[in-house]
Amino acid sequence: MKIDHEKIQKWLVNVTVQLPALDVVLRSASTDTLLIGASVFEIYQELEWMPNFRRKTGDLDLSVGLVSGAADYTPIRDALFANGYSNRDNAPKYRHFAPNPIPGSITYIDLLAHPASAKVSAGEAIRTMGAGEAFAFVGFMFAAQEAFSLIHRVRFPNPFGMWALKRASYLDDPVRRIKDLADMIELASGLVEKGTHFDLDPLWTRLKPWPEAAQIRQMLAALAGGESVHWDVENARQELLSRGFSAEDIEGVLLRRLSELVEVLVP
Repeated sequence: MKIDHEKIQKWLVNVTVQLPALDVVLRSASTDTLLIGASVFEIYQELEWMPNFRRKTGDLDLSVGLVSGAADYTPIRDALFANGYSNRDNAPKYRHFAPNPIPGSITYIDLLAHPASAKVSAGEAIRTMGAGEAFAFVGFMFAAQEAFSLIHRVRFPNPFGMWALKRASYLDDPVRRIKDLADMIELASGLVEKGTHFDLDPLWTRLKPWPEAAQIRQMLAALAGGESVHWDVENARQELLSRGFSAEDIEGVLLRRLSELVEVLVP
């Protein structure tokens, strides 16, 4: 896939207008940190890998890879506080609100953490960021594979990594996380619409030995086939309609694009 670092930096500059000193905060990372969530789709959009993402997000999600422990999390957290970000009593501990937020823009950063070595347990990562005990890390190791550089030590997942994270999130709570199903469908459709799916083969070849890759292909094929109860585009109908997709898109265009994507992912 074609990487244009100038376009990536343009995205970072634009987001830093909404989240003051974001570039400074990111440069404080002492271990590999993943940018995850809908903001990644905006980078894909900037790189012209997909059309404009139809869902706007109000936050930016970062996950610090804990190699030695909680101390790996401290530099970015302290940089947020040093640049005017703050927690709120009724918000999760990992949520940091921007100073002087701009209405309608990204207004806060969720600073998460995930185990990045055998020395760090899931429990330690959960305690470090202050998340609930039910927080899971399925897909994070796969998402870090073949990730692209934003700046030094901060990377964003490739499309397969994003499908893995969104798939895990959706399976964790299919009713509440229906937007994740819609996100996966929209990503697939967008890549095909732009023709970017033809550029996936080198990446797919490197990743397909991973079990997660087979799971992603199986999921996309099931969505395209329209015969699975669990993986069904219809399950996301209302969410897709709210994003501006028509009934005709849902019943035809999206299924065709999913099929075209699966065809290039040779097992």
